[in-house]
Amino acid sequence: MAWRQGGPTPAPVTDHSPLLPEETSRTLHRCLVRGQMDAFGDIIRKELRDAFAISSPRFYRCIFQISLLMESILADVPRDLPEREPIGLSPDWVLLMESPEQAERLLMEWAQQYAFGERETHAEQTVIESAKRYIEEHYMQDLTLTNLAEQYNYHPTYFSEMFKEAAGVTFIQYVTEMRMRQAVRLLTETGLTVWDIAELVGFSSPGYFSSKFKKMFHMSPSDFRLAATRKKQQS
Repeated sequence: MAWRQGGPTPAPVTDHSPLLPEETSRTLHRCLVRGQMDAFGDIIRKELRDAFAISSPRFYRCIFQISLLMESILADVPRDLPEREPIGLSPDWVLLMESPEQAERLLMEWAQQYAFGERETHAEQTVIESAKRYIEEHYMQDLTLTNLAEQYNYHPTYFSEMFKEAAGVTFIQYVTEMRMRQAVRLLTETGLTVWDIAELVGFSSPGYFSSKFKKMFHMSPSDFRLAATRKKQQS
């Protein structure tokens, strides 16, 4: 490559576009936290080669971006894990990288050192089961993903992905479905007003509750109650 002749002399960085798509960054994050080193290596290998083929500055930026992503994991994982020193790739180190393979080896050495490994799988499942029980016990309250993630000492973005993978639905979907199950029970077993039921199951307003209910059951709460009453009378 022409820009490699004469050694690693940095060129001005004029391309400020994001190097890694958000989805790629999130996948790298997940692989590193779970200790999936083969998958992590496959992704960074491609990104480093693509950046190398474009320009020297883009190659250097790619190395920095991946290293910064690894640093961010130290803040994102549960706080009860052992302390680790910052990765801290300096510009001098980066400028010594003359090929994607060399950069990959360095980054993989860091990744192996900072990966958290297989312990995450069981721990994550335990956390999600606990979170689901918490939702079932507190669905009538104002539940937010951020607050629940903080309660379990996880970064909200990672907790959101972890919850969806384990539960099969998003956090919002799970909370909504839990509230709707309780709303159905109250509609069919009590004479409470729709207004009262909306408040009891955790919705901020009867209108919003009715809108979500109709979207899920294709009828209003009042019509659902009427249909349930008729069915009981006919049985």
